[in-house]
Amino acid sequence: MQFTASAGIIAGNETFLTEILLRLPAKSLLKFKCVCKHWNSLISSPYFVRQHSRRVQPISAMIFYRWSKSGFEFSRFNSGGYAFNTPFTFLPLADDLIGVRILQSCNGLLLCSGYRRIEAFRIYFVYNPTTGKSVTIPLPSNCTKATILGMNLAFNPVKSPCYYIICISNSTVSPHYSQIKIYDSNTRNWKLCVDEFTAPFDMVFGDGVYWNRAIHWISPTGASLRFNIVEERVADMPMIPDGGHGWGKRRFRLFQESSGHLHLIEAYGACTTQFQVLEMEGDYSKWFAKYSVDLSGITTAYPEVIRSYLDSCDENHFLFQVMCLRREEKEEESSLVISIPGKFIAYSFADKQFREITDLRETYVDRNLKLSSQFEWLDVYPYLETLAGV
Repeated sequence: MQFTASAGIIAGNETFLTEILLRLPAKSLLKFKCVCKHWNSLISSPYFVRQHSRRVQPISAMIFYRWSKSGFEFSRFNSGGYAFNTPFTFLPLADDLIGVRILQSCNGLLLCSGYRRIEAFRIYFVYNPTTGKSVTIPLPSNCTKATILGMNLAFNPVKSPCYYIICISNSTVSPHYSQIKIYDSNTRNWKLCVDEFTAPFDMVFGDGVYWNRAIHWISPTGASLRFNIVEERVADMPMIPDGGHGWGKRRFRLFQESSGHLHLIEAYGACTTQFQVLEMEGDYSKWFAKYSVDLSGITTAYPEVIRSYLDSCDENHFLFQVMCLRREEKEEESSLVISIPGKFIAYSFADKQFREITDLRETYVDRNLKLSSQFEWLDVYPYLETLAGV
C-alpha cells in the first residue's frame, strides 16, 4: 500500500516522472508511451526528446557496418551499464522497393534511397531505426535522377526535433551552375535557397558531412565547400594541406564529424602507417593537425595485417582500413577504429596502444565472407538513439 502511494506521488509529479523517464533507454520509453495518454504526451514532447538526446547519446553511441547491400551488424564501444538492443540487421524494405542503400547517418536518423519495382525511379526516405518509423521524401520540383548531384541530411536532436534534407542539383539557369534546395521536416516542403553557384568538377556532393549548422563537401583533389543551413549560403573552406605528397595514389580517406568536431584523414602510399588527423577550426580559418598517428606497431600486435605475396595484386601492403574516429569528452579516451582481417580494433591517441573491440570471425563465417574482406569508412555509419519523429 505504501509502495502504491509512493508510486502515485511520483506519477503525479511531472518533474519527478520526467527525471526518471529521461534515464531510460529509448526502447523502454517507446513501450511506456502505451501506459497512458499523459505518458505518451510527455515522452513525445519536443522538450523531452531534446533532453533525452542530451543524456542518452554519449552512452548509446555505436557504429554499424554493411556486410552486404542491405545487411548490417552493430558494434558498441562501451556500454556504460546501458541496456542495448540491436536496432536492425536489415533495412526495412517496403514490398515495392529494391536496391535500398543508406546515403547518410546523422545523429540517429538515416537518409536512404531505393527504387520502386514498377516505376523504376529512385525515391528517398528518412528512417529512424530506434522507433522503426520512416517517411518518403518527395523529389523537389524540376529535379530528376539525372539532375540530382547529391542529397544530404542535417539533424541535431539536441537543438531541434526537425531535420533538413539538402538537395544539390544542376541549375535550371545554366548547365555550368548548381543549385540548392532544402526540405524542412516541419513544413514538409522544399524551397529554393541558392539558385546559382559554381563547384569544382569533381566535388563529391553525395558524401556530405553535417557539422556546425552546415553541410561540408570535399573533392578528390582537395577543394572543399560548405553550405550554411541557417544563413542559406555557400562558401569555400581552406584548402586541405597535401603534406608534401601531392595528390597521388591515396591509401585511404576519412572525413567525418565526431563529438562536435570536423576531422579529415588522408593517407598516401602503399606502406602508410604514419599520418595526421586534421581538424577544422571553428571559424573555418584553417585545418590543423590534431593528432599524429603511428600505426607501425600494428604489424607486431596483429601480424595478420601483413599482406601475403599470394594475395591479389593490390598495391596496399597492409590489410587494414581506418573506419572512424571516436572523439571522447576525456581526451585520453579518444581513438581510431580500424578494420583488420576478422576484427575491429581501436588505436588510442594517448598511449599509442591497440585494443580489440569486436571479433568478427564468426560473423565472417555466417556471412560467407573472406577473412581478408575489408570494411572502409564508407561502409561504416555512426548511430545514436533518438526518439525524434520523422
